[in-house]
Amino acid sequence: MRASFAIGGLLALSALAIAAPAAAGEPVLLPDITPGSTTDFAVAYMLQERVELEIERAGHIVLTSEAARPVVGDALDQCADVAGCPYAALQQLPANIAVVIRISRAEANIQAQVSTFDRGSTGALETRHYLIEPGAEDAFAREVSTLVGDTLSLRSPATADQVREAVRLIEGSEAAATAAVVPAVAPEPAPAPTPTQPTEPQPRDLTDLTFEERLDGTGVPKRFFAGSKNAYMKSNTDPRDWVFKSRTHAGRLVLEVRAGYSFGDEDRVADVRVVVDDNNQNVSEWLQEGPVYSPRVRAGLYLGYAPVTWFDFGVVVGLQYGQKTLSTGWRREDETTMRAGTADPVAALMIDLQGRARFYPVALGIAKPFVFVGGDARFFDSFHIIDPTDPPIDYPDPPGGTIPGVSGGGGLMIDAGPIVGFFAEGSFTYWIGLRSKAAELGTKPADAPPPPEGRGYSAGIIGGVQFRL
Repeated sequence: MRASFAIGGLLALSALAIAAPAAAGEPVLLPDITPGSTTDFAVAYMLQERVELEIERAGHIVLTSEAARPVVGDALDQCADVAGCPYAALQQLPANIAVVIRISRAEANIQAQVSTFDRGSTGALETRHYLIEPGAEDAFAREVSTLVGDTLSLRSPATADQVREAVRLIEGSEAAATAAVVPAVAPEPAPAPTPTQPTEPQPRDLTDLTFEERLDGTGVPKRFFAGSKNAYMKSNTDPRDWVFKSRTHAGRLVLEVRAGYSFGDEDRVADVRVVVDDNNQNVSEWLQEGPVYSPRVRAGLYLGYAPVTWFDFGVVVGLQYGQKTLSTGWRREDETTMRAGTADPVAALMIDLQGRARFYPVALGIAKPFVFVGGDARFFDSFHIIDPTDPPIDYPDPPGGTIPGVSGGGGLMIDAGPIVGFFAEGSFTYWIGLRSKAAELGTKPADAPPPPEGRGYSAGIIGGVQFRL
């Protein structure tokens, strides 16, 4: 499809391989556009040239079907209609992503289906559909180039070996095209091209460019640099490389899956005593309820947002496992001895809500220590007593409640990549309010059991995984 364009492409691609801006370029596999019918070949050829040109203008290295043919043969022919294409080809070529395009007629317009792939999956990363009106072919090519930049922005840059190999394949393809074309127009056979050694990519000098100029064409959003823009401007680094290396959190939604252990007031104890008359009607009632210390497991989810690199805020919705223990007793009003007993402990779940603000003193890099503060609310349900029937005693149920608290702590985040990290943290919550201690209601009997004694706090050790979207 690209016979006549081959000679002109040789000069452009050689410039990309030698010039400094090409250092930020990424090899991109672009198979020939698949036409929907034989009448669409000319349109596919024209769009192929324009898309390739726009991707090259963005500083990337385009591997076409011709350049890849010495390695993968005809595996990329009609790629959009072949199951598994271009997955197998990506495993053999020095490109991390591929863009596959299929076109068809829609009356006077052209419909285009554009899919992006990477070497890690047979399925498309993303598929977009475009309606190309007459005269809008260049706009479509720019849209595809922007999609390529967005796809590459959060991926690890290509290695120097990949860039060298991509340039070598392209130069070999263009040399073959030149050898096929020159004999038809020149009286003497052209001498064999002298093999050239691919130029080692050199870092692009960004010193004199503004912040907006550095980001132009890379697909990296400005919000990723909030709170660390000055650090980036001093780095003289391509924005995509800087985002990958710094693991910046800015401008992202944050989701965490959390689990660990808590040491503190995680169990509840209640005591209920009643005095009845001869008709088994309650004459007086008394109950007390409060927390006691016990180490228990906990889990939760955190949803937040990082407006700047060094700070995020959000809400933790947690489940705290615990146990409830109940003792009951009754006597008749003319008696002095209480008939009391204690039931076996039962499992209980409490809901912990925490609004928190987290600060990263070291905001860039793989390892990020952090501290946080927060406000808490713990919700626990009431005790449900199964009343005896012989004799029938009506025990009042100790009510549930809410306990407020204040929290603080710190930990360490290890960012394995730009969008995922693993963390461990320690936390301390001080509980306040009436239900944070033992509370009672009613007339206390002389032989009442002692009140439950909590410690007034919960200390936790939590670990988990963080995703940034």
